[in-house]
Amino acid sequence: MRRRRRRIKFISIVFALLAVGIIAFVLAYVLDTKNSDCDTFQFANSSAESVLSDVTYKTYDAGGKEITLSSKRITEEKKDNYILEKMISDFQLSDGERGNISSNTTKVIKDDKTICEFSGNVKFTTSSGLEMTTEKSIVDFNQKTAVGNTDLLMEKDGLRLSSNNYHFDLDNNVATLIGNAKGFSNENTIYSDKMVIRFFSKKETGNLSNTKPEKSIKSVDAIGHVKCTSADYILTAQKNILYTPQSVVADSNVVLVYKSDGSTVYCDKMVIVLESDNLSDAKSIKSVDAIGHARCTSTDYILTAQKNIMYTSQSIIADSNVTLIYKKDEKTFDIRSGHMVATLDGNGRIKEVNATNSLTIKTADATIHSNRGVLRDNKVTAFGNVVISRPDGDVFGETAVFDVNTGNISIDKSSGIVTDGKEVKK
Repeated sequence: MRRRRRRIKFISIVFALLAVGIIAFVLAYVLDTKNSDCDTFQFANSSAESVLSDVTYKTYDAGGKEITLSSKRITEEKKDNYILEKMISDFQLSDGERGNISSNTTKVIKDDKTICEFSGNVKFTTSSGLEMTTEKSIVDFNQKTAVGNTDLLMEKDGLRLSSNNYHFDLDNNVATLIGNAKGFSNENTIYSDKMVIRFFSKKETGNLSNTKPEKSIKSVDAIGHVKCTSADYILTAQKNILYTPQSVVADSNVVLVYKSDGSTVYCDKMVIVLESDNLSDAKSIKSVDAIGHARCTSTDYILTAQKNIMYTSQSIIADSNVTLIYKKDEKTFDIRSGHMVATLDGNGRIKEVNATNSLTIKTADATIHSNRGVLRDNKVTAFGNVVISRPDGDVFGETAVFDVNTGNISIDKSSGIVTDGKEVKK
């Protein structure tokens, strides 16, 4: 593969998924509030439909940061059950960063489980430009979860993330987007049935304002019929694609297609190891390991291996029942072995191939068998127990050289042509 192919751009998806983390962080502050007790509203009586108008309510979270809640109208439906109309809640996320939640109505129910239900034009925003909109969000203060079964849209700096349903587990720092999950920006898009985003805890990352945002993500798991497209490639997997700061793992019926020349890699599972540990970077790929029934097609060759094919910028390593169908000036020949290492020339083209664990070369006129062989400078040299099979008989020797350009085969220390176990000539 060409070296320029060794860069993979997940920046749009990661920043959009980071937006989920900030929202989870926003909700965590609300859920950690110690003093925000609805009884503080102090209605004159506890009868149904008690009303307060244009109310501003201030409280403080567990860290002592102020939270302001404003409502045009607060109605007490029954004791400890409240409806807040045109509610706006403003609070500090961290030093220099503020958050805001607004909705048409907010229902607060205080019993054994304190639940707050936001409905109608629910919007979460931050001073850094993040915006999330949905129609309904239910927050359980005791369980520390936020769920919704309405369409979710998240935007930040032109980046978007959407799904049909969502679930935030704030205790464990996990956000789940369910149903037609999609992240997109310009030419970069990822689709899946579900996405699970795991974040580092506050103890692991420290104060959010002092931590690079991209470092807050442990992993992003896109699950079910995953498709990732960019300007350079299309990556698909039937089961899932898991992103971490160090790697990308795609599982089940994996296909990687490079748009530049249509080169394609097929395998059961793919592991991409990254040079960088920063998820937001356009990261260089350190290696790609196609595992299980691996196959790679390109304009120059087709390479298959039963166990795996590993790519780096300098080499290709294939293991177990390896077949290289090499194309040269409209001529094609097969090299087969148990293990194969190909050295690349820096432009993604094969410079040299070392084949071991039994070698078979199929040409137009003959088949060469040996212990091992080397492809270099358009010639294949076979070593050890060489047998050249032709229609008129077999030739045995110590070494043989196959010229890719001319198709000629020469053999060193030949024992002559043998047919039916009898020597015909030397």
